[in-house]
Amino acid sequence: MAPRLMDYGDAIDTLWEEAVYTEARLTSEPLAQHLATRFHDYLTALEAVRSGQYSVWRAEVVAQAAVDAADDALDTAVRATGRALDTAVDSRHDDPRWVRYVGRSTPRKIALLALDAELKVVRSWPDSLKTEPERPLRATAVPLAESIARGDVAVKQRDDAQAKRRDFMARDKVRLVDALNDLRLDTHADLSKLVVPNRLDRAWPDGFFRRGAKATASVERDEPADPQPARPA
Repeated sequence: MAPRLMDYGDAIDTLWEEAVYTEARLTSEPLAQHLATRFHDYLTALEAVRSGQYSVWRAEVVAQAAVDAADDALDTAVRATGRALDTAVDSRHDDPRWVRYVGRSTPRKIALLALDAELKVVRSWPDSLKTEPERPLRATAVPLAESIARGDVAVKQRDDAQAKRRDFMARDKVRLVDALNDLRLDTHADLSKLVVPNRLDRAWPDGFFRRGAKATASVERDEPADPQPARPA
């Protein structure tokens, strides 16, 4: 019986455990020791891919931190603008100028939006604020414009980091899974060739691979979103 195929959604640590297990079983069996080197080579390649995974993960976490910081800064600028605007219209929230900026919402509610959505709402504010007659209201234009620019940079950084992580999962990670599946199938075939000349049980090759129910690898997956099934043998 051929070993089970690893899935593209399996964590890299799961691939590592499967490879280490088979390498160890091969090393401990005199008849199969010559097949262990290929798993050692695979594990060396896996370590490089795992390092790459942490690199793209780190970039995404750093980018999200930048988004959160930019979001806080924009929230502060929006609330400051709201206070200046409230004073300018004498708290009359049916005033056309209030409606022009805030509409049916409030500065507090706008500040509660996610950064992407908040940027869309306030992007046109600075140019208009620069033309307001009240000096305190005009003074909010520059800080708000700077916060918007900072938010745009942070959002792009996050989007770029997410794209690189998706590229990694679709390329490097997939190649790693395919390589292990090919290696497992080839090794099982080579082990099967040893059965007849050495008068071994036909199930002997199966013992070098952990069965799914016995695997102790983490069930946590690298990519939560609908992983593709591994390609058939």
